[in-house]
Amino acid sequence: MAKKKNVPSEKERLLREIQKYSQWDDKTKVEMHLEEFLEKFPNCREEADERIALGKYLKECETIAYRLGNEGKPTTQLTALQNEIRQKGVAPFLIDKVKESYEKGMAAKKRRDDQKKAKRAPLPSVTVAHPLNLSNPLKNKPLRNHAMDIHPNFPTNLSPAKKWTVLIDETGKYFTQDVFSNQIKEFEKGKCVALLVPEGCELPQLPTKWHAVDASQAEIEKNVETLLKSTCGILGISAEGLQPMNGDVWFSCIESLLDLILRLLPLEEYTELQLFVEQRGQVKPEHDLLLEKTCNDALHHLSRSFPDRAKKITIFPRIIKKDGHPWNGYVDTAAFLWGSPGQNELLCSTGWRNTCFLGTEARQLRDAFDMLERFSPLTPEEWSALSTSPDGQHAHSLVSSLLNILGEETRQNPELWNAYLDHVQNHLYSKAINLPNLSRQIGWLRRFQPEECSLTPRLHLIWLSVQLAESNHYGKTDTFQGLQQEFKNLCNQLYYEDAPLVCLATLHIAVAFMNEFDFRRAIQAVRPWHDIPIEVPGRQYHAQVLSTYGQLLAFLGKNEDAVKLFQRALEHFRKLSDTRQGRLDSLQTQAYLLIAMMDSEQTSSQTLHKELESYLGTTLEEAIENLASSALPKEKYTHHLLLRYLLSFGSESQKKRYLSRQQDWQQGTGHPWEWILFYRALLTEDGEMRKKLLRQAYQTAREGGGATMRVIACVILGGLYHEDRTCREELQTLTEQTVAELPALGKLRDERLRQQLESPLPPMELAKAILPFNFR
Repeated sequence: MAKKKNVPSEKERLLREIQKYSQWDDKTKVEMHLEEFLEKFPNCREEADERIALGKYLKECETIAYRLGNEGKPTTQLTALQNEIRQKGVAPFLIDKVKESYEKGMAAKKRRDDQKKAKRAPLPSVTVAHPLNLSNPLKNKPLRNHAMDIHPNFPTNLSPAKKWTVLIDETGKYFTQDVFSNQIKEFEKGKCVALLVPEGCELPQLPTKWHAVDASQAEIEKNVETLLKSTCGILGISAEGLQPMNGDVWFSCIESLLDLILRLLPLEEYTELQLFVEQRGQVKPEHDLLLEKTCNDALHHLSRSFPDRAKKITIFPRIIKKDGHPWNGYVDTAAFLWGSPGQNELLCSTGWRNTCFLGTEARQLRDAFDMLERFSPLTPEEWSALSTSPDGQHAHSLVSSLLNILGEETRQNPELWNAYLDHVQNHLYSKAINLPNLSRQIGWLRRFQPEECSLTPRLHLIWLSVQLAESNHYGKTDTFQGLQQEFKNLCNQLYYEDAPLVCLATLHIAVAFMNEFDFRRAIQAVRPWHDIPIEVPGRQYHAQVLSTYGQLLAFLGKNEDAVKLFQRALEHFRKLSDTRQGRLDSLQTQAYLLIAMMDSEQTSSQTLHKELESYLGTTLEEAIENLASSALPKEKYTHHLLLRYLLSFGSESQKKRYLSRQQDWQQGTGHPWEWILFYRALLTEDGEMRKKLLRQAYQTAREGGGATMRVIACVILGGLYHEDRTCREELQTLTEQTVAELPALGKLRDERLRQQLESPLPPMELAKAILPFNFR
């Protein structure tokens, strides 16, 4: 006779749930079960608190075990940790989970090592066509029949099939209301990914329970290559794009993903979808009815817009375990790529980001698709949301295709175009102006402008200003050279009508002069705004004028005067009623202040250290630990500033701490990554590593764009020439090109760059001689 299984009491059941969700760091579920527990057992709060503490302790142990594996520590340290946990009398399977964390850490280390040791073979070429550009109005052809060549794996590029296998997996930690928080890291936010396999496409079977997090880098890349070569589809959405709500949004995320799949998937007359969704948390295979309801809701949404299409589709849903389908590892691979910072390079090479992996709210896309398919123009509010969505910035995306379709229709409809123009005007007159969004919308209006319509002068100046701001960001100088007279005319016309806008345009003009190394003309542009009353431009722009003026003085070597202006600017930013904007402006100006203080002979090391930790928001030691392995775009300027400080002011122990994390170093893209690599090179004492990093820094600068970046590249290459004379011809060619392109560099800089070929200065000395202030 089988032994009867012990069933826990209600009290023990709730305590286990409290402990489990504490270990999972799911505050919502902890509070829910804690409330239920205290209602039933009001005098047992202490027991509940103990279980919460135990759950947090086990979570911490899993983190420690992962780190031990990730750092390649011996298993003796893991054994010691397991013995410590065992003494607390926890269940054996919980101790096993700590071991699993250690093994995951080891697998991550192996993938990282593999990436460093071997050069990855190129993936199959991905042909991504230009966005849809219709020669005929939308009503001549249904939307679904247009060839949206967004990406070969995008659903609309697939051939119709009578049967589809659809597998869905998730990545990310958060599928609760936390996913809507700005405090959560992007890769931790929940995302759902679908793999769409048409009938007749036979993918190679993967080993049972194959899991990307435990796999080698070579295995991951092999799966990616298989998907890129296949006739399968990939589609993913982020839970962050759902309507904010309390509670778990996992099923809602699946439903929103299905909404898009049912609209985009090519169909035969009658189509069956075999849907397999990997279980998550408490959702088990026996909960198929919950998934069936989700599918029915998605079909209901489809039937309201496209009843005939909805009648053609039948879905057979199943919730499966990890080993529930031999292809489940493929969708797990795709999801792993999207949710792992360490896989960013591989993800970029697939072309899936912003094409198959959508950054735009799924419901927003669904509604836009439905309206355009029914030949209904989007309302100004709907157009605004679509035109400012993240994917809209990428030419090869579903959003860009939809906007192109709408644009061709709008070009034939002046009334609709003017409705969108009025919406933009209302945004301009509001107190919550978002310049990048305005620029994208104005650019769209210009592109699809009917012959009888025109932009207002104010909108034209905004569009020019944001274009110049983007050009300035990449150190380009040619954009402004062709627009100087247009800027002058518009600024003169609008000064008494909109002084703050003219002030903003002038600040961008000053930066354009800075990029040409023409600091005198930049001062001439800014000085009048420094001398007029604060109420003319308003406090925010007045503070930005002070900050810009401070930069110009720092470029001219007047660091002490620059420090005073930066401090005055910070005082004004702190007084802004829009505290969020004030913080953003303050951080940028505080960075300028720190650079000027580093270059000033009057700054004490103690004052500089205190100001730096205030900017970092943490201790210098902790910032070194956090930033050394970071490649996050939002942290790259802070990373650069930290390294600039370490090289000149850091203690030996602080430098060694940063260098000790060398195995975890990552490389991001764009300015100032060339300087992060440059300063890393100067920190290391390994000659070969120094040359390698300087070469990487030079290559990064060469990818950066305009003339200013070419000066920076020339300086870095000159620094490399001091270490390795084999790049002489390359340096000579670049020097001549750079000097000819920027006459405002001046005679002293010209001569010093040329002299580098015959009497080379060390890298840092050359950088100081040529590049002032934050150009290095």
